[in-house]
Amino acid sequence: MADPALGVLDVQAPSTGYQTAGRPLPLKQRREVHRRAVAAVRLFLRAEGFIEMPPVRPARGGAPGRDAHPTELRGSGGIFYQHASPHAARRETGTEVSGRPRGGARAPAPSASHAPVVIGAERRAEDLTELCDLGERLLKHVASTLSADQIGGANATRLWRMILTPHPRLRAGAAIELLERRGFDPGDLAALDREAQAALLFQCGGLPLHIEHSDSHADYLLPHAGWAASATLHGDACPGCEMRGRLRVEISRVLQYLMGVDHLRDAMLPGGEQTAP
Repeated sequence: MADPALGVLDVQAPSTGYQTAGRPLPLKQRREVHRRAVAAVRLFLRAEGFIEMPPVRPARGGAPGRDAHPTELRGSGGIFYQHASPHAARRETGTEVSGRPRGGARAPAPSASHAPVVIGAERRAEDLTELCDLGERLLKHVASTLSADQIGGANATRLWRMILTPHPRLRAGAAIELLERRGFDPGDLAALDREAQAALLFQCGGLPLHIEHSDSHADYLLPHAGWAASATLHGDACPGCEMRGRLRVEISRVLQYLMGVDHLRDAMLPGGEQTAP
């Protein structure tokens, strides 16, 4: 049960639902998973009333800086678009899920075949819960389009349990305290190593976990894949003021979670094959 002293929003009891990572899928199955998952992302967002916009180019110097298509939000149910994430690219092959290189060495530059693909979705939002719910529904919808023939029986069972269960939510302070009680020194949650992430996810039932850093920012932690999505609110929190919500989803990490593999390279396609929406 949830511990009120931890400030837990919604946490499942520890269970045996957390599974160790499996072997990479054969290339033919991997291609099919990519095709189905990417199509499902696009169809889900369109069904939610989002309009697809042209891809967003990174700002000068590789920063993911500027707001994308801000004026198109007016009079629409929302927009979505694709762009590359230079920061996410640091969590490439040869790094831990958290983004820290193994052994303290500098991470290798990402190759074209492993370049992370990020989908951004923006629309008016009342609060952060609305955005977290959107990200959770998106993940569940994509998972529901995959069968045991494509991802294997163990993965299908794991994902079916994930689809049927509400995903736990923690405040950042509660997550830190939970880890400290189990002997970890978490420091910055964004820099959690693989072991700390696994411990936190196990305590939350082995399910994807929302972590709320503030009333306007939350991240989505997936087993095996690490930080895969973030939700942010922008605007003035005053009566009558319009708040804009943004959901950023790293599709490469979602695919890694769906396939149940430990390394991003094991979820990607060879030779720079493009699978982005």
